[in-house]
Amino acid sequence: MTIDSNKKKIIVAIDGPSGSGKSTVAQNLALSIGYNVLDTGALYRSIALQAVRCGVSWDNAVELEKISQKLSVTFKTYRHGTKVYMNGEDVSALLRNPHIADGASRLSTFSIVRSALLDLQRQMGERGGIIAEGRDIASVVFPQAPVKIFLTASLAKRAGRRHAEFKTKGIVLPLEQITEQISVRDQRDRNREIAPLLCTEDAETIDSSFLSVDEIVDQIKCLILVAEKQ
Repeated sequence: MTIDSNKKKIIVAIDGPSGSGKSTVAQNLALSIGYNVLDTGALYRSIALQAVRCGVSWDNAVELEKISQKLSVTFKTYRHGTKVYMNGEDVSALLRNPHIADGASRLSTFSIVRSALLDLQRQMGERGGIIAEGRDIASVVFPQAPVKIFLTASLAKRAGRRHAEFKTKGIVLPLEQITEQISVRDQRDRNREIAPLLCTEDAETIDSSFLSVDEIVDQIKCLILVAEKQ
């Protein structure tokens, strides 16, 4: 299936919990239709990483806001994956560290941090042609997105994927520990007061537990074709 490159490019919003496959699906979908990826989770992880480097606590909302206002983050999508550049440095691998991911989840609960990043995310999406993935894309960042996806999977499947991902990167953690970490993060993301993880009423829910990446991408491409005709 192909997307007409002459048609106006839209915003595709993909939300979902940790390990549901958002990044992989967004990457493959973007390459398939000539869009760019906006990984909002990487923005928060970049702040968490920079905070560690600056000796700033993830509980210090004021200093975290200052970091977010000064930070420059860009994305480049290649055939082998999407690279994240923080102040010109490729930090893609560093951002996948589970410790940094936990920090991102913690600091994302602060409204002043989220507000500082909201304008940046919307600026990135002004021209369309992006696959934006995160946890509040459809509900807060791009509520006008014509295609909204809520990608989910069972906790066991998500933990298994993370376990396999970490092993390929030389990070050895017990599956039970990863399962507990994801469960805690789920609760934090769903219950935070500001922009909690939720499935909007107009989003298409896709359970990735027993679907291949290609099957999910094809489903979303069908939705994009319909949206382009409206």
